[in-house]
Amino acid sequence: MLIARRSLAMLYHPSLRQLLIIAFACFVYACGGSESSNTNNNSNPNPNNPNPGNGTLLSGNSGFNPTIAASFVTDRVNVYVVWEEPSGLIIFRRSLDGGTTFDPLRRLFPIDPIGSQPVLAAVGENIYLVWAKTNQGRSEILFSVSHDAGQSFSLPVSVSEIGRTSVTPALTVSQSFVYVAWLDLDLGDILFRRSDPTGSGFDNNLVAHPILNLSNNNGTATSTANPSVSTANGNVYVAWNDSLPNNPSGNQVEDINFARSTDEGKSFDTPTNRSSNLTNSTHPIIAADDQDVYVVWEDFSSNNSSILAFQRSSDGGITFPNQNNREILLSGVTANGPKMVADGDNVFIAWDNPAPNPNPGQQGSLQIFFSKSDDQGNIFSIQPNISQNPNSAKSPAIAAAQGEAYVVWEGQFETSPQNFEQRIFFFKP
Repeated sequence: MLIARRSLAMLYHPSLRQLLIIAFACFVYACGGSESSNTNNNSNPNPNNPNPGNGTLLSGNSGFNPTIAASFVTDRVNVYVVWEEPSGLIIFRRSLDGGTTFDPLRRLFPIDPIGSQPVLAAVGENIYLVWAKTNQGRSEILFSVSHDAGQSFSLPVSVSEIGRTSVTPALTVSQSFVYVAWLDLDLGDILFRRSDPTGSGFDNNLVAHPILNLSNNNGTATSTANPSVSTANGNVYVAWNDSLPNNPSGNQVEDINFARSTDEGKSFDTPTNRSSNLTNSTHPIIAADDQDVYVVWEDFSSNNSSILAFQRSSDGGITFPNQNNREILLSGVTANGPKMVADGDNVFIAWDNPAPNPNPGQQGSLQIFFSKSDDQGNIFSIQPNISQNPNSAKSPAIAAAQGEAYVVWEGQFETSPQNFEQRIFFFKP
């Protein structure tokens, strides 16, 4: 399974994928296919799928890689959702009533549309967005901010160093700073940068606003990837997976690395290995609230199925008492791409894995599963299938505010008999 997943990942190599996106976008615009940035796609143009499962359908066209943020504003929760269309356009929708209704979709930055891997964060009415964009055959990380709940966004600025190949951004924000981590494919390392909330620190002055190398592998790691970042109480936490030669097995299996900053991202402690086991550990997600720091990741057993492994620190990342990890799914259940968020004592996790199939020997379709702990990760609820898509659902993203979780995902939608598109769905568990 791991080999198959890596082979599939080759199809999503950023450079190749971006070239395909550019070609598609050129075809669209050559044919006069561009649309207004305020197109209203609230209505469903394809009534052939009367039961797409749970969730509110947000997209009127094919969409993928959704991201979501939620924030409390005075007396309500605002929910913001972004995804990408196949042409590379970045799509935005917002709800000002906790996800009950959504404004019409908007296409952000329609003049320069080639974007992928978007990530959102929000504090009050401030929305922060990063994504990867191809630039002269390379990929850079761009940043934009809205200070009016998404009515307008600033012109994009580059977070990463121009001329390098930068992909898979991760984002978190505090009241004082915006923090971005990403993978530099040229170095094979995880890089990190911070700015004030306006983004002015993301400029070309790398002395005044430096880019930090958190992994510093010097070419020794073979699969550095998947950064995740979170912040609380002035501390910043970053996790990623690495293949390092100092694994206890003596082999270069993938492990979860963790780095902590106690000075608001100016500097970081030496990374520590959080998984340290004999099998591969990938796709870590980190979440922090007050002094609690949570890490979850895919952990592969001997038969290459993956479970979700979980750790918690209650002292700001200094120690992780459950060093031996704790499974929050039974062994033998394949869990893919977990996403996690913390809000007070609540910890919410969403992921995709095959649903049970009543036919013996046959695997069910991918669906979105959701689990919650309301006691700081000590006990998690039974994990229900929240998508209930009759075909399949994958790639969840999750946000939380005021003790409530908000989830989006890609779900198959029948546009005509035997024809399907990936559409974006929203659900409040």
